[in-house]
Amino acid sequence: MVFNMNIEDIYEEVRELILMLGSQGFLEWSEKLKESLEFGFTASEILMGLRFNLEKLINSKDVDGEILKRSRQLHSEIEKALTV
Repeated sequence: MVFNMNIEDIYEEVRELILMLGSQGFLEWSEKLKESLEFGFTASEILMGLRFNLEKLINSKDVDGEILKRSRQLHSEIEKALTV
């Protein structure tokens, strides 16, 4: 995972996380993140939707290991992007 990501890096990392979630049977979480990417109108709106759903995913205790690690890192990068 790249740190200090730009918006395109974040989107690419989210796409990879969506695939990971889907391949491990977490289809609902995969779909929620996918919808955040597809239905946001502005970059800020997309990032806020992703942040919201990543917070829910992290707090759900549904995932662990690499997915949890990547979700936390991605959430941190989105926080940085939203505060710039």
